[in-house]
Formats: sequence, C-alpha cells, structure tokens
Amino acid sequence: IAIAAAVAAPSAFAAATVYGVAHMSVDAVQNEKGATTADNGSVTNVASNSSRLGIKGSEDLGAGLKAVYQFETTIALDGESTTGGWGGQRNSYAGLAGSFGTVMLGIHDTPFKLVGRKYDMFGDQIGDMRNLTAGAGTGSAGFDLRPSNVVAYASPTFGGVSAMLAYAADEKNSTNNAAAADKNAYSASVGYKAGKFGADLAYENHAKGWTTDASKEMTGVRLGASYDFGTVKLQGFYANQDSYVAANTIKTRNIYGIGASMKVTAAGTIKAQVGMAEKVSGTTSTGANMYAVGYDHAMSKNTTVYAAYAMVDNEANGTFTVNGGGGHGDASTVNAGKDPSVFSVGLIHKF
Repeated sequence: IAIAAAVAAPSAFAAATVYGVAHMSVDAVQNEKGATTADNGSVTNVASNSSRLGIKGSEDLGAGLKAVYQFETTIALDGESTTGGWGGQRNSYAGLAGSFGTVMLGIHDTPFKLVGRKYDMFGDQIGDMRNLTAGAGTGSAGFDLRPSNVVAYASPTFGGVSAMLAYAADEKNSTNNAAAADKNAYSASVGYKAGKFGADLAYENHAKGWTTDASKEMTGVRLGASYDFGTVKLQGFYANQDSYVAANTIKTRNIYGIGASMKVTAAGTIKAQVGMAEKVSGTTSTGANMYAVGYDHAMSKNTTVYAAYAMVDNEANGTFTVNGGGGHGDASTVNAGKDPSVFSVGLIHKF
C-alpha cells in the first residue's frame, strides 16, 4: 500500500514534457582564402545547429490560472563543447499564465529577435538571415539577443492581434557597478494574423552598457509580412538597426529580405531567399548581398532532411559570412571583400 501511494502521489501534479531538436549537417565551405588564414579556405564541417534539450510543464492553480516553467539547454551533438556536450542556456523561465496572457521570469529571446526568426526560411541553416542582422558593430552585443534577467509578457490574441513585451534588467556586479555602465534593454513586438496573411512589427532599445562605449544607446526596428497561398508562400523582412562603429560613433544600417517557398510534392518543398545589408551610414562599401536556395524533404512529421546552397557577395569592406550569424554551428571568419559560399546537407529531428 505504501509503495502504491508513493507511485500514485505525483499524479496530482502536471506531468513534465521532455522535448528537443537534433539538427546536424555536413557543410562544404568555400571562403575564398584571403591574406590570412582566418578565412579557413576550403573546409568540410560537421555541424550541430541549435540542437537542444528541454523540459517544460505547467500546474493548474484553479480559477483559470496556471504555473508554467521551462528549462532548455543547447546540446553540442558534434562533440565540440568544453562542457561535455552541454552548451549555453536557452529559453528557461518560470511564470504564470491565464486569460490575461503569460508572464515569464528568466532568460528568453527578445520579441525583436523572435520577429526576425519568424520571417526567415533558412533558420539555423546556412543562409540564416542572422548572418546579416545579428551583428551591430565591434564592441556591441548586437541584436538577435537572448538576454538574462528578463521579465517578459506575451498577450493572448484579440481579433488577430497579439503582443509581447520584454525587459532585461541591469543587475549591478563587480564588473558593472558604475552609473554610466547601465545595461538594460527594452524590446516589444505586435503581430497581426488574418487568414493567410500575417505581419509583425518590433522595436528594441539597448542602454549604454551594451557597447564598450558606456555613453551610447542603440535601437532597432523590424517589420515582417507573409502571405500563404497554399502551395506557394511569400514573405518579406525589413530592419533598421544601429551599428557601433567606434568610440562615440553609432551609425545605422538598413537590412532587407525576401523569400519564397513552394511545395513540389506532398513531402518536398523548394525555397529561396535573398537578403541585402546596406552599408553602415557614413562608411564606404561595408554592405553585402546574401543568396540561399534549398530543398526540404519531410520524411515524417518530426524528421526532415534538406540540401541547401548559400553565398554572400561582400562589398570591398564587407565581412559578412554565410554560416555564422546565428544558430548554425561551425562559423567561419571572412576577410573584407571576400565572398564565402557553402553547400550543406542536413537532418532535423524534433521530439
């Protein structure tokens, strides 16, 4: 009886869900080797791309209120980690959810980042739009952030409209204790969905401590829209983001993206995406164009294999890469003016 009671007791609580993504690829990289070996030249990489493991769950508190939680970490499936395969912490939080929406406390992607992820047809693959959007100049934390010490709120959907707000708190410590080194960030987004049309707008502000120059703030705006015709889906993306150039010098950069996908069989989808990063204002030839094409084949509901090719055409002073701006592993370093390209085959399994 005692053993049966001990086994039955946990059933009074909500069961936790274990989930994850195993995403591996083989990448043939051509970086047009420049004056130094930093370009890596022609190499073959076996990459783990945002592979992750998580636990999440909730408990019904009554009166329409739930306690929610999530713990998620990166897993380096290629073995390239000093922590035995466990990588950096991903979205992890505790919070409350109800008819009012969801409030979360922990570490979490900013709404600004999530809008960029929503309008990217090559997320975590080569050709990921974060190759153009993530960086914001030397000495800056950049955009597409997952900050710590976050208070976030996600609203329910009313008439197709939803919103998300996030604040990353400035926590003083031994390395960040001066008034001029305040390090907090605000991020917000609003989205609209009506049938096959969707659009999102986001804004983000980084306080002065997010750059090596404690006297400068940085801001960004993003806009995305898509329309799903059924067989064909079209989407577009625009961003205006500050870029930290040097001491007391913050400039802006416009970034554009357009993509299309088409189902060619019940399981097969071809896709293409073009991204353009204009030069940073006040600089010369610091922009780039990025091109990506690919084929995804769904082997089951949870498993997809793919092949993709992507390249970046850098201007004379551009240093953008095609495989290192975000969730794709084994990034390359590119010398100014060089035009990297990558052919990749990969497998994604979600559970």
